Amino acid sequence: MTEGRQKVIKRKSISFWLIILSALFVFVLLRGVAIYADAPAADISRSGVFLADEGLHGYNALHWVLTGHWYVKDDINHGVNSPVFMIYEYALLKGFGISLATVRYGAVGLGMFSLLILFLMLVRERVIAGWIVLVLGVVNYPLLIYQRLALLENCLLLLLLLAFYCLYLFCRSGARRKDMLAAFWIAFFAALLVKSTALFMLPLFCFTLIYYKSQFKHTVLISLFMIILLTGFIWFVHIRYYVDDWIYYQSLYGLERITTDPLQLIKNYARFFAHLKLYAFMPLLYTVAVVAVFYNLYNWYKRNKLDLSEKLFTLWLLSGMAFLGLFAYSPPRYSLILLPAILALNGLFFNRIAGKTPVSIPPLILLVVAILTMSQIGFGIYRVLEYDQLYLSCFLPVLGLVPILLFLFVLRKNPFKTLLLLGIFVFLVHSVQIVVYYSTLNFSLSNALAEMKRELVDEEGASPVLCGDSSLLAAFELRCQAVDIMFRRHRLPALIKRTQPRYLFLEDSSQLDYLQNILPDYFGQVNLLDHWTIMNNYLHHQDAVLYRVEPK
Repeated sequence: MTEGRQKVIKRKSISFWLIILSALFVFVLLRGVAIYADAPAADISRSGVFLADEGLHGYNALHWVLTGHWYVKDDINHGVNSPVFMIYEYALLKGFGISLATVRYGAVGLGMFSLLILFLMLVRERVIAGWIVLVLGVVNYPLLIYQRLALLENCLLLLLLLAFYCLYLFCRSGARRKDMLAAFWIAFFAALLVKSTALFMLPLFCFTLIYYKSQFKHTVLISLFMIILLTGFIWFVHIRYYVDDWIYYQSLYGLERITTDPLQLIKNYARFFAHLKLYAFMPLLYTVAVVAVFYNLYNWYKRNKLDLSEKLFTLWLLSGMAFLGLFAYSPPRYSLILLPAILALNGLFFNRIAGKTPVSIPPLILLVVAILTMSQIGFGIYRVLEYDQLYLSCFLPVLGLVPILLFLFVLRKNPFKTLLLLGIFVFLVHSVQIVVYYSTLNFSLSNALAEMKRELVDEEGASPVLCGDSSLLAAFELRCQAVDIMFRRHRLPALIKRTQPRYLFLEDSSQLDYLQNILPDYFGQVNLLDHWTIMNNYLHHQDAVLYRVEPK
């Protein structure tokens, strides 16, 4: 190779990484600005995610930093089932100080590396697809909102993508990269130690190994054995040392939400497919992804040429939907496991349209997707009429018809125009959502926590013990120990007796009646210190309250 050729390659490599770093800088900037701002809670989720889950997922790490012990007797312990996430947040809090901002910036970092892994994998297969996904990942609105929050799903996504990428590199090397196979086992095992939901990826991993060469069959068996062994080891530790916590966790988040009733399953899947959580915030991307899934399945059946990555991400989306459809109830954050597949399918389908071979989509596929889109539009109308919700997401589903119309009337005549119009629409939709969010920022939660901190320090002069339904979240700003009253209620009397909390923080003030019924001597007399309107009281339609407890 000549010296001139080497210089050209070096310049291209430098340009390549400069563009990536610039994109990641924008990614971090969009998510890191005003990290204490409220999430658009009433719009993007009607669950208690934004008032409680960051505290629930991270309190064991906080307790570890404060006391030197991570386990909290008689309380809910997410660290038992998510030790990897607990250790990650412990390292953040220990290294950068105790605050809600610390763990939220940690979530932004997880999201950044997740997008980088997805890009590096796709750019190897299809360069255009990789760059499209990089841009889509930066501006995707639901990802932007949830990657600003310290939720364990962000850690789960990173580890699943890392495991997938290591397995992909192992297969591409012709089974020579044994280090990549070992890295796959480690990453997947770590994902299981974040959330057992990671098991939904198992069929996809097995397919990846089987697809390449028959000589990998023994590797499939070894991988299955390793995963069963590691899963068995996790369960053994749980049953041996934390059986009560493990049983409670599985019943709360899994067994009580999964049904085996055939009629209920049909209802679950119909509701899930007709109203995929987070769809309303990215109608264009989801519509294209579903079209791509049906198109890929059609070509797979017809034995037409299809890239491995197209097959893999098709299976990712379908297996994720099949898994989530089992749950009678699932908050929108559960659907985050589908977003890498949705972004990848968009990038790969756009890449196919931009190719030399014309893309012909069977009309039946467009008809099926149009029905799904109309159901989304109907749900948006229902939200307006029934609940008087006038959010942007109520009207955005109409845009889901745009890709269908473009594929039906423009694609065959002018593929480039189709791509251009879709790209403009996608960029405008997500840009408008981001601009609207940042132009209407509120800090009701952080302001309430700041005022609470001042009041408690004035009274106590030191770190107090707090209890309540959102006390674990508040503890990150107050830098104090906290007691949850919503879970493990059969052990609440023993927990209250042992910890002796002097303050009660409730986003749902009606919980005071419950506490006074079960522990009248302790919560019979309370003094109201303050109250706040947090996130427009979207969940309980009443102010959050802070009481000082005066036990008898």
